[in-house]
Amino acid sequence: MPGRLLPVLLALGVLLWVAVGAGAPLAGPAAGYDLALLLGALLDWRLVPPPQVLSPRRHAPERAGRGQAVAVTLSFSGLSRRTLRLAARDILPAALGPSPRLRVTVRPGSGGSVTYTLTPAVRGRYRLGPLLLRVGGPLGLAQRQYRLDLFTSLWVHPRLVLGGTAPGLWAGGGVRRRTAPGLGREFDGIREYRSGEDLRLVNWKATARRAKLMANEYRDERSQNVLVAVDTGRAMLPPAGDGTKLDQALEAGLRLADAALARGDRVGCLVFADRVSAFLPPRGGRRQYRRLLASLSDAAATPREPDYAAALGYLDRHWRKRSLVVLFTDLAEPDASTRALAAMGRLAGQHLLLVATLRDPLLDRLEQRAPTGSADVYRQAVARQVADAVRLALGRLEAHGILTVHVGAARLGPAVEDAYRRIKQRAGV
Repeated sequence: MPGRLLPVLLALGVLLWVAVGAGAPLAGPAAGYDLALLLGALLDWRLVPPPQVLSPRRHAPERAGRGQAVAVTLSFSGLSRRTLRLAARDILPAALGPSPRLRVTVRPGSGGSVTYTLTPAVRGRYRLGPLLLRVGGPLGLAQRQYRLDLFTSLWVHPRLVLGGTAPGLWAGGGVRRRTAPGLGREFDGIREYRSGEDLRLVNWKATARRAKLMANEYRDERSQNVLVAVDTGRAMLPPAGDGTKLDQALEAGLRLADAALARGDRVGCLVFADRVSAFLPPRGGRRQYRRLLASLSDAAATPREPDYAAALGYLDRHWRKRSLVVLFTDLAEPDASTRALAAMGRLAGQHLLLVATLRDPLLDRLEQRAPTGSADVYRQAVARQVADAVRLALGRLEAHGILTVHVGAARLGPAVEDAYRRIKQRAGV
């Protein structure tokens, strides 16, 4: 491959041959010039150091959160006897953006390095590389290009916004609450009913025997169970915020897991679409967070309808202990909400259920904007129909004692964590 000086010198050679055309005595020097240039280029090409002399290395973190800036450094040893000026191109997967073209100076003894930044927007497990290098000879007449099998793994997981902040920081937060008993409480005895208590505490058999209202007494467990259930079906594919609906759900679920584990609770997860793709029984401890991160990071949305009955039936068979089950899903379609309610209704007596869904900012804008033409009237009517269907679905869930959170993408994590804290407070924990 020609070096940076070779084109200039070739141009001079052309001028010589033009002069040769004007007078034959210059033919000898022109031919000698071309021969010297050819030999010089061959010598320069031979003097280009092999890649082993450069000992290239790539320094990058093994993992990063979605949307997090990642610094990648390419370093080269200074084993060469002369200063080298390299052109490098680090080949990246298309999902990580364009492959950067870089220049670096490598000096004898001290070596050299260059750093670039990438910001992954899509979750996944990627491999950086190979590395393309272009190294010039000392005369500037030739250069070599090397393709080096230098690879580095990068795991892009959901963005981690950890909980553990002050309780009630996001009070309100779009949480729609109904009175419900706490989770994870153990039976401790029977006592007389107190005015104002939840009627679901009434023990009707004891009431009939004693001819007065009697209530069950419970004591709270120190550690309780939280299960993050994530729908990866078709409705979770659309964009939301700076990612997809699924991205927002996973990040909110991990935030909740961090907060619950920090309070000593046990946390697990269930990932499903038309079938269950991952299940991790609730456990405590920081190692469990790493397991949750691995299970949830690999969740991928599919163009299939979620099977709520199969997913919650799986949970009923594999995990019977009373838990707070937080379901991240989308209920914009009436059929989905009907199927979700039918499945969750069977678990409402066994578990405390919380359904988290995302508001669509486009629907909000269309509902609130004054129409300026017939097309706007039609779009607004459709937006209101979808929004009404979601409100109806949430109302039906609440009527069955199921808690709901319905907020925008930026508030989903804080709102779900706040709902969890309120449930813990109601349970007396």
